[in-house]
Amino acid sequence: MSDSLQTFARRLVTSARYGRPASICVPRRSRLKHAWHGFTLVEMMAALLLLVIIVVTAVPAMRDVVEKRRLSAAAEELYGQIQYARTEAVKQSVDLNVNVVTDGTTAWCLGISGAAGCDCTLTDPAAVGACILNMDGTNVIQTVGSATHPTISLTAGGGNIAINRVRGTTTATTITLQSPQGWQIQIVTSALGRVQICSPSGTAHLSGYPTC
Repeated sequence: MSDSLQTFARRLVTSARYGRPASICVPRRSRLKHAWHGFTLVEMMAALLLLVIIVVTAVPAMRDVVEKRRLSAAAEELYGQIQYARTEAVKQSVDLNVNVVTDGTTAWCLGISGAAGCDCTLTDPAAVGACILNMDGTNVIQTVGSATHPTISLTAGGGNIAINRVRGTTTATTITLQSPQGWQIQIVTSALGRVQICSPSGTAHLSGYPTC
């Protein structure tokens, strides 16, 4: 007989002998109660309001970031094309021209060619007047335009930038690119051949670029 049963039996005998009721202790098993709580209507409305505030605040900021990156991409590509034209003029020992065509808004293009006034809208290198550059005996279209930067507008102080093959000097001009919200980047060429990329001061200034 186990100890617990022996103890229980002794208590019964003792109670019967002295006429007292047996005291029996039965341990209680504790139960872990889980309380499940849902969301109240007020809590859901508060969470929804917070989400709306975050979205309303974040969307304009994200739009500005995208627009600035598009403007920067267009300006950097044009700047790179002009610098490339200067390098090739000296390398190939041939005078080159960077022709800029624009309607003053978002329809524009820039092309490199040995002849002034090439048509940067042409995409066939065999077409008469196309902006082509001779690369190892092959004529290659060398253009960039609003087709790849549709939201960016362009204005230019001159339609043609002549590049000298000896010193890489250029025609002095200013090309201004502008985003829909008014940020601007300018590409400035000097008669000494310096090509500078900068941003005007004031509300049009785009951070990350020196002030023009």
